[in-house]
Amino acid sequence: MSKILVIAESSGPHLTTSTLEVCQAAFNLATSIKGSWSILVDECAANAAVRIAPDVISCPMGEDEAQSPGLWASIVVKTAGSADILIMAATSTGKDVMGRVAQLFNAPLAQDCTGVQVDSDSVIFRRELYGGKVIAKTKLTAKPTLATFRPRSITPISPSNTLVEATSCPVHNFIPKAKVTLQARFGSARM
Repeated sequence: MSKILVIAESSGPHLTTSTLEVCQAAFNLATSIKGSWSILVDECAANAAVRIAPDVISCPMGEDEAQSPGLWASIVVKTAGSADILIMAATSTGKDVMGRVAQLFNAPLAQDCTGVQVDSDSVIFRRELYGGKVIAKTKLTAKPTLATFRPRSITPISPSNTLVEATSCPVHNFIPKAKVTLQARFGSARM
């Protein structure tokens, strides 16, 4: 049985619309392959995620840390566990995070997907090229399989009335111990 992990983007306590779209893709894919899916989310949006996904992994991160693609990539690699497929929205953050995850896993990545289908035991991602004039079907054979989905290409999932309990992801090893801030600028003024 395959496991799918959605890496969520949030805006405060809310999941982004593009994350809800990726959750719908995960639900459809899990149904097709008779697998399961879960979501990895910043703890501030965990309350929104418990109404969406059957399994929620919550990471306690501060607002500054949540914006760091390198930190998110490290957390994804540490928490992916036995996930066979990792997906995220193809936003600027999503492309940055998943590119780093692909490098850390040494795995291929299908960027900007607009759909997904299952053919026997293979997952095939649909990608539109040249403004939609060419449809490419991409089959990745390595595990884990990584993909990003283009925003507004899938209908967002609707929240359910069923609540699940979020499990906590121990990230104390990931959060930077130091923070650099600009105290003063030196140099001449522009003329």
